[in-house]
Amino acid sequence: LFNPSHAEAKVDRRSNSESRKELPFHVVVGRVFSFWKKAAPIIVHYKFATLWMNQVKHFDRSRRDDIYDTLHRKYAPIAKIVILDLKGLFVKIGQVMSSRPDFIPGVYIDH
Repeated sequence: LFNPSHAEAKVDRRSNSESRKELPFHVVVGRVFSFWKKAAPIIVHYKFATLWMNQVKHFDRSRRDDIYDTLHRKYAPIAKIVILDLKGLFVKIGQVMSSRPDFIPGVYIDH
């Protein structure tokens, strides 16, 4: 039979911060800095291309798609390297994103 007192004895009563090892502050800051150092140029390039296409040049849909495809082919391998270098949560986010072809371009999913 089920004895509740035995089940309670096996419950780990430590808080989350006690049960997992926390990274030192300088490591966390280093990882965040490393991410933004690699991701910021990609984000800026996409934002600039969007602004340029919308404000300066008014391209038709096929020309816009070609420009975005070029950016995707250029940055998908870099995004993969960034995700794999930073490990942990970044890999998990990459896995989730790769399961969303309605949200992420196919070039990124293929990498």
